[in-house]
Amino acid sequence: MLILGEPACRAADRPDGGPWIQVEPGEDVDHVVVYGAWLGDACLDLSSLDGERMITISVRRGREYEVTDSGATLRVEDVGKHDQPWYLDYPGADWSLSAPWVWIYVGVLLLGAPVGLFITVRFFYRFYVLKKG
Repeated sequence: MLILGEPACRAADRPDGGPWIQVEPGEDVDHVVVYGAWLGDACLDLSSLDGERMITISVRRGREYEVTDSGATLRVEDVGKHDQPWYLDYPGADWSLSAPWVWIYVGVLLLGAPVGLFITVRFFYRFYVLKKG
């Protein structure tokens, strides 16, 4: 099977950009490079090796898809969430208290605020009180 990733699905014309990825039966593909896309959903063009059966599907980031070849057609099934590597995950959308970046940010604020307040008070005390008095 051959796979080509695109930023958007085109209805009539066949894809001509980007390299096709060859996938053997039973092989898993962790990620597909999509040329021209930023972040988010994409489109996959799937083709049999002989080029007779071809299908274009819209896929969502973070989902796992299973492709089966019945001989007459290619069939794609969404099997659920996919555990992506950290560098593909976008934690900016997770504002819950269980997100580790929220706790890191709160920790830095809690550790830095007393130090910043001490430096500010000490500067103003020395500059205005000791020098003016």
